[in-house]
This record gives sequence, structure tokens and C-alpha cells, in this order.
Amino acid sequence: MDYCIRLENGRTLTGSVGSNPTPTAMEVWESGLIQLFAKEPTLNRVRRFESFYFRQFMEKTKIFVVTRTPKDQGGEWIIDPKKITESYCASINVSDSQCSTFDLQERGFPAFWFPINEIGKWEQSPFFGALNVVKRYYKGDKPVHIHCHAGANRSPSVAFAILRAMDYTSEEAEQALNYPDFEECFQRNIDRGHISKNIIEFLKTTIENPHFTSLSQVLRKMDGWYDEWAQRQFDEQENYTLKGDSNTGARLVYDRSKRRYTIVK
Repeated sequence: MDYCIRLENGRTLTGSVGSNPTPTAMEVWESGLIQLFAKEPTLNRVRRFESFYFRQFMEKTKIFVVTRTPKDQGGEWIIDPKKITESYCASINVSDSQCSTFDLQERGFPAFWFPINEIGKWEQSPFFGALNVVKRYYKGDKPVHIHCHAGANRSPSVAFAILRAMDYTSEEAEQALNYPDFEECFQRNIDRGHISKNIIEFLKTTIENPHFTSLSQVLRKMDGWYDEWAQRQFDEQENYTLKGDSNTGARLVYDRSKRRYTIVK
């Protein structure tokens, strides 16, 4: 099967797919990074090929650069903000303090803060947010800047998980992040309950379903039990019996016309 990869900068990459490995039915990213069109009429959906073909382009550029915080808690710049705005396409902060996020935003630079409490449960939100920043801003020329405080645990963990979801092997992800043996740190964070055991599967599901715009959609797709549980939680939340009012039957009910919660007796 012949294929054509159209890059956002106007370049195209063409070639033929052999029988081994074969292309998958996974959707191509719809972030503007690349679009892949199968020339064979029977394969008319936009698709993303397996890791070998996808990384033919991705490996030519560096997706992430991990650093320590650009601005310390005393307000001193450690990394020149001009270097950040000129060298990177976006900046992601996953520390539990604002660091340089708002300063970079005031300079008109796309900077995002997804706080992680290092010793708590990280949940899926910072991974989901960081992946969507990559999809939105990474165009293949400038990498995404990601940092925490020291650049030793939280930020490389988020970057590592995203690269693994993009079909990088552990060794390839370590090499891309210039962080030997980081897989052991990542696994330690899973073992200690900081990172979900299925975080890479979660990120893969996000990539494979680019039409999903919310974290909840991805979780529901992954687990039918979660889908049912989440719906029950929403139903209970939108028609909640207030404590202390069980005798009167007062409830907190969501009024969809007003988009407000109101007390109903």
C-alpha cells in the first residue's frame, strides 16, 4: 500500500508500506502535526501508522526538553526567559508552584501549569494536559519545554509516559530525554502509587481517539465499569439529598435551563 504523509509546513513524505509490519487502524493525530492519507481507496480513513513509520518523522526532531525550573522560588531567573521563548514552542510546568508560568504568559508565550504534588497521587490530569499541549503546539521544529523544580522526577515522568504512548521503547525515551535508567524512576512512581499503572494505556487511548476533548471521555472508553460508575456519580450529584434534611426531603438539584444548582423541597 502506498502512503503520503503531509506535514504542516507543506512538505510531503511518500513511500510504500510493506507486509511486515502492517499499518494499524489507529487514528492519526488531528493536531496539525501530520496527516496521513492512504492512497488505496479501501483505506479512506485518515490513519496513523505503527511506530516504525510514525517515528520516521518524529525521530528527526526532539519533542521534549526537560529542565529545572526557569525561575526559582526567590524570583530569580535561572534560565533566560528569552531563551525559552525563542528555543521552544511551549512551556509546561508540572511542579506544585507557579515558577515562571505566568511570567511567560505575560510575554505572550504559551505556558501551562499542571500542578503535581510529588508525594501524592498524580492522577491522569497532568499527563492529559501535557499531551494536549504537545498535540496543539509541537510542529516538528521547536521542542516542548517541560519542567518541575529540579527536572529530576515529575517532568521527566510526564514526558517519558507520553513518549512511551507514542510507541517509543523505554530505551528510546530515555535517550530522547537524555536521562539514562529513568525507567526505574518511572516504575518506582507507579509502585508507590503516584502514577496510575495504566497511564501509558490511557495516553495511547487519547492519541487513538483525537475527537475526544475531555479526560472523562478517555476514561469511559477504557473501562466500561468506569463508564457506568461515572454516570451514577453524575446522577447522584445532580439530585443530591442534603444532609440534615432527610426528613424534609430537601435536595440539591441541577437546573439545566439555568445552569445552576438549586435547593428543591
